[in-house]
Amino acid sequence: MNKKMLRFSVNLSVQKHASFGFSVDGRIITSFTRKCSSCFSPYCRKIDTTFNVWILPSRASREVHLPDIGGDDPSLTDIDSLIQETIRLAACVKDTCSELCAKSKPKLIHIGGQKAASIDKRWSILLELKAKNL
Repeated sequence: MNKKMLRFSVNLSVQKHASFGFSVDGRIITSFTRKCSSCFSPYCRKIDTTFNVWILPSRASREVHLPDIGGDDPSLTDIDSLIQETIRLAACVKDTCSELCAKSKPKLIHIGGQKAASIDKRWSILLELKAKNL
């Protein structure tokens, strides 16, 4: 099995705030192969994004009830899911390989004869589900 290694860089800056918890500023740099939603050709998607999160003490140790991020010990907080979600959100912003594809109109496929309706490829699954429910 041929597995490609995904290379990425995560830089973190952690600051402790007196009796309030920690703040974490992070920067994520990575790239991976995607398929263009317009022309369907593979292209390299580069991600360079930042995030900021507060890690607060647990509710048991104070009276004010603010949302918790992490467990009882902020030094053991797992931020893997935060990093994964940040990459997912950044990757969804642009799903085309070039400016030309971003400006292009969706491509249509003729199904059947000349008088048959044309549909965008992306709607085919929804049309199949609609047909099953009718």
